[in-house]
Amino acid sequence: DITQHYVFVEEAVDRLEAFIKEQQPIDAIVSFSQGSLITNILMAALQRKSLPITWRLNVFFCGGWIRDPNYTFLESCPLPTVQITGGKSDPYFIGGEPSLEPYFPNLLRIEHDDGHVFPTSQPRA
Repeated sequence: DITQHYVFVEEAVDRLEAFIKEQQPIDAIVSFSQGSLITNILMAALQRKSLPITWRLNVFFCGGWIRDPNYTFLESCPLPTVQITGGKSDPYFIGGEPSLEPYFPNLLRIEHDDGHVFPTSQPRA
């Protein structure tokens, strides 16, 4: 369990929220690594403000775990979410990336062995 202290979070959340509003309607957010993290922080912020999440699906590649308790979810989020992890070869998650199931009970988790990248090896590519 690693706890971190994030900086410049509000600026990143504001930019992502503005982009989503400009592009609506959005069916799914597909993100990689820190993009998945900031998407989760945005959803947690919307949850704290009792505001709706306006998209219908998350697809997270290699990331999304919030390690700063100041920005995490207060309760689980029902939004369907796909988590694609880089397996034990992902250098950012020693032993493999933890499941996002505590955040998303409606989670589909897929693992590949290519590390902290989009999968390129068969059969997961």
